[in-house]
Parts: sequence; C-alpha cells; structure tokens
Amino acid sequence: TDHNTLDAFTGFDSPDKLLIIPGMEVTLDEGHFNVFGIEEKQAWMKHICAGSITTTLIGTDETTSGLMQKTAELGLTNSINHPVLTPWAWLDPSTDLRSLHCLEIWNDPSHPDNLRDNPRAVALWTRCLNAGFRITAIGGTDFHRPKPRKEENKSPNRLNYPGTYVYATDLSGRAILEGVRRHRAYVSMGPQVNFQAGINDS
Repeated sequence: TDHNTLDAFTGFDSPDKLLIIPGMEVTLDEGHFNVFGIEEKQAWMKHICAGSITTTLIGTDETTSGLMQKTAELGLTNSINHPVLTPWAWLDPSTDLRSLHCLEIWNDPSHPDNLRDNPRAVALWTRCLNAGFRITAIGGTDFHRPKPRKEENKSPNRLNYPGTYVYATDLSGRAILEGVRRHRAYVSMGPQVNFQAGINDS
C-alpha cells in the first residue's frame, strides 16, 4: 500500500508469479489507515487520490468513522497503521472501531522510535480487546520504496520483517483477507506457530 494512490500496482513486472493484494494507505491529517482489497478506483477515492500525500476529510466522508464505514460496507478491510508512532499516530479518539478490522501492532523495527512505540501499540490493541472489539493484530514493514534513502538505516531485504501469518483456505487475496477478518492471524519477527490436535489417539 502507498500513500493516497494505487499507482504502484502497475509497476510489478510479473504479477502472474506474485500474489498481490491491492490496497492503499489512506493518509489523513488524523493518521494513516490501510484499506485492503481495492480492485479498482472507486468513488470514495476521488478526493483521497487528488495528488496530495496527506489529505483532509471533506463532504460525505468528513469523519474517519464515516470513511471507514463506507469502505467496510464495500467489503474492504480497514487497518489503522502505526497508531501511536509520532508524528504519524492516530489522532481521532472518536473513530468508531466497529468498522475497523485490523490494528498494526508492530511497525518497521528499523525505525528507532518503534522500540518504544511498538510495545505501546500492543498495549493499545490489548485495551481494544478488553473493551470488546475483536480487532486482528497485523504487522507492517512500511516498505514504500525498493531502495531506502541514503540517510535511512534500513535493509532492502525487510519485506517480511515483521510478518503477518494468516490461516487461509487457499492462496488468494480473497482468502487471505477473509482469514484476517476472521482473526486467523498472528504477527512474528521470525518464529512461527504451529498447531496440531488429535482425537481418539489419532
């Protein structure tokens, strides 16, 4: 996902060999949230994709709750990104969490402030769970360019760091997003979780 644009998806050389789940990082004054599963440009994106990296909500989508409700009703998957990472933290405490499917609890470990803010995001997610909101935890690399800027101390080989592992019925974007929305996912910096069960000695 990239900031207020879908243009990056035309740059993949061999989409037939790579499973791509299209989406966009909706980048607002109030914070950033991903919308996953966008197959084509839609009416709600007109103002968002007007050419600015950060935009202000207007019109029928004048609140974060209104915009998230609209994307959720379209069958898309919403996730707030790096919710406590300054200066890109989520700033709208009135957001209706019933339209939120995911929360990014672990963001780009190469960013030094995330040593403090990733654990704070985990604590925020825990408070959401305790309040009764069944929101799936996911991870994100903030991988916006193949080669980091010279001043950035980031490895170009960090696409799965952290990784979000999803139990899906098949290898498709639809199945993966369904698994995420059903909370069949976990976040890891490397170790993987396996589960086995037996019945009647088998």
